[in-house]
Amino acid sequence: MIEVKSYNNEDSEKWDDFVENTARNSTFLHTRKFFRHNPINQELDSSLIFLKNSNILCVIPAVLQQINGRVIWNSHAYATYGGFVAADKLSVEDALEVIDLTIQQAGKHKADEIVVRNPFRVFYKVPTDETDYAMWTKGFQILRRDVEITLPLEGFTVQSVYSLYNGKTRNAVRKAEKENIKIRVSRDFSEYWQILRLNLASKHDAEPIHSLEQFQHLEKLVGEKHIKFFGAYLDDRLIAGIIVFVLNKQAVHAQYIAGLQEFLSLRPINLLIHQISVWAIENNFQYFNLGMCTDPGGSGLNLGLCKFKEGFGGRSILRETMHLILK
Repeated sequence: MIEVKSYNNEDSEKWDDFVENTARNSTFLHTRKFFRHNPINQELDSSLIFLKNSNILCVIPAVLQQINGRVIWNSHAYATYGGFVAADKLSVEDALEVIDLTIQQAGKHKADEIVVRNPFRVFYKVPTDETDYAMWTKGFQILRRDVEITLPLEGFTVQSVYSLYNGKTRNAVRKAEKENIKIRVSRDFSEYWQILRLNLASKHDAEPIHSLEQFQHLEKLVGEKHIKFFGAYLDDRLIAGIIVFVLNKQAVHAQYIAGLQEFLSLRPINLLIHQISVWAIENNFQYFNLGMCTDPGGSGLNLGLCKFKEGFGGRSILRETMHLILK
């Protein structure tokens, strides 16, 4: 028999201990430390904890939204993903009961719809598709599909990583090296945010998801071990950078990639991706995820961006966002 309870702040320590030390498909983006960086998560929180024999079997972070007069129980609207985070002991039978309980809880909140956006499977320690199957059997349908490009690094060495790259990418990395561009791990977030804002404004007429202050607050909450900044410097001037999220012990993710337009012909982004791949191999990570190639709705594909990332040996990974219309 599985028991379900609504999350409250008193559960924070137990939740994070489960996510960080027990769950088989979690990243630091599932911790309460992460969710605390955005006040709206606290305001709209509707997360659930599932217990079996008094032990946490599963958790799911979620918020309750009101959009165009409809109530949406969403996992997760204010993070890259949410989804069911499972213990090793979660079985298919357990998953069926967990989904039933989730539907019941959403109904108690008078939700019109449930949305579940899972992490990508390469972030999992072991295969964990029980809740995906259970959602399908309970009537959930695919709301959208997203494709990201990830570099499979397991089995490669610092020397052999070049064999992942196509000829164009290898030449670009070597060009940047010849231009004497240096890659450093630093905390130059303030300087980088100016580059990031310029980049997003010129390309997409947009702002970063995080303000500089929000991002610095996030770093303080989750710790430097989870957030790394790799900068490309030319004559000690920062010209490009990549902020890397260290998701868990097997995967790292490029959260923000940006560079000054006038220096992009020197290929600093190519050298950054190469050096981060080397760093990831040296630290025994299996995957370096380069991020999405689809538009925010998932239906449009940026083929040029896909080809650029595939040039590093990247391969597509698919994530399905599921939903259930309740009324």
